Amino acid sequence: MPADTLIQAFATPIMLRKNAGSAALNETLHATLRKLASEGPSDDAHRAHQGGFYTKGDFFEAADLPGVAEMRQIAARTTVDYIKQVTGRKDLPSRIQLISWAALTGPLDYQTPHVHAGATISGVYYVAVPKRPEPQGCIDFLTPLDLKEMTFLKGDANTFCRVVPEAGDLVLFPAYLKHYSHPFFGEGERAIVVFNAHVSRD
Repeated sequence: MPADTLIQAFATPIMLRKNAGSAALNETLHATLRKLASEGPSDDAHRAHQGGFYTKGDFFEAADLPGVAEMRQIAARTTVDYIKQVTGRKDLPSRIQLISWAALTGPLDYQTPHVHAGATISGVYYVAVPKRPEPQGCIDFLTPLDLKEMTFLKGDANTFCRVVPEAGDLVLFPAYLKHYSHPFFGEGERAIVVFNAHVSRD
């Protein structure tokens, strides 16, 4: 009798964590982002976005702003859990540096396909998300396997993976994974906190 083993090679680990009970934090963070947007211009340098307000890349350093310290703790804890699940290792890297920024986007704003070059892991926390039908407001991840664009088997996984976010969701993924966001239409505002984790073993 033949013995078969199906090896799933080159998997791309994306983790979606739903943070229950995050309504109060989300409300606080949303108010913080609105205040920042009212006080200064968007930091648009080297961004992949079309429209919206973006903070500088020092958001987690502003621990005195309401909600920021708690958000940083959530990002750090989830990053550690992601590393454990992906690697299966109990020992942790000796150094995990988080670089973060936040954004407010409105109708018709979106991000073009991009990667977070130089980082190890990237994450997006959804503070507020207008309820719209797919693909409005969704984030799509493109396969890093270029040759998968060729025809393989009918029913095989698509060449992209879509996450339909809700407020309180945190998505973690390899920083090399190309992704983009769809615009939404009508009224509303999307608020997100984005971070890169630079992981090393000294």
